[in-house]
Amino acid sequence: MASSQQIRYLLPIFPLLSLAIAITYEQVIQKELTPKWQILNKIFLTLVMIIFLVNLAIIGYYFNSFKYGQLFIGQISASDYLRNKFDYYVVYEYMNQKTPPESKLFLVDISNQSYYLEREYFGDSVFEDYTLTKIVRSSKTPVEIKEKIHAMGITHLVYRRSILLGAKTIPFNKAEADLFIKFLLEQGEVIILNDKIALFSIKS
Repeated sequence: MASSQQIRYLLPIFPLLSLAIAITYEQVIQKELTPKWQILNKIFLTLVMIIFLVNLAIIGYYFNSFKYGQLFIGQISASDYLRNKFDYYVVYEYMNQKTPPESKLFLVDISNQSYYLEREYFGDSVFEDYTLTKIVRSSKTPVEIKEKIHAMGITHLVYRRSILLGAKTIPFNKAEADLFIKFLLEQGEVIILNDKIALFSIKS
């Protein structure tokens, strides 16, 4: 699994490898070709060079657009880079720096990207709001929601607002949505709230 995740970092090698193969082919094989095939061979090598240059340009474009250069030479800090790249990173920063080690984060519609999180967490792997929806749907009061979340060891809840409460993606009906909002207001304490992410601590 680790090798499949890291193989993408070898991709920049392939254009250079192709060029090396083409040069070797040119030096070894071309001497034995007829004039007609030598012309076709030159066309082939030209296409290889064009592909190589296009790949090089694409790599340069993404290197620049992702600001890797600024990061490598120290123009921006790693924390600033991660905050700009991942909207949930501010949540992980808070959890890592300002919560007890035994804290546990409930990830909802955050894509379960927990690499930078140094706390225990729970998140559904496919339908990422399934467990939360099940809890809300089976509860009648905000306190009941809190008790079920506490039973999982959860101390904090984070969700992506545009998905969990979005008009086209919300998993709740109106009554369930009202109950969930009431739960947040009565049994949660807002820590981070911006246009993308909401982080709440759950009252004890």
